[in-house]
Amino acid sequence: MTVESQIILSLTLYKIISLIIGLISLCMGYRLFTLGINTSAGNLTADGGKFKLSLTGAPSGTFFAVLGTGIICFTLYQGLEIQSESPKYTEQQMEENTNLPDKSPIKDTQQ
Repeated sequence: MTVESQIILSLTLYKIISLIIGLISLCMGYRLFTLGINTSAGNLTADGGKFKLSLTGAPSGTFFAVLGTGIICFTLYQGLEIQSESPKYTEQQMEENTNLPDKSPIKDTQQ
């Protein structure tokens, strides 16, 4: 397996595992809602440049659902980007780079 294949495989597995963790968290939050566990779990405040999120007195299922949704959204928004470090040459560049001198630069001392 080449290095590029290993990189692609590891990035893909990372994305899949991130989505699974987000889905598990989301399902746990939903499960807490359906079981009727409505005790207050605390307060959550998040402030971004254009948005503000505030959950006060929310049940614990809300926190799991928000966390799972956030993980899934971030994973999908981030996407899967692979950058290759190897140079890409055109056929003409390859021909120009393979021009060899007519004579060897090393003198032949064996005669």
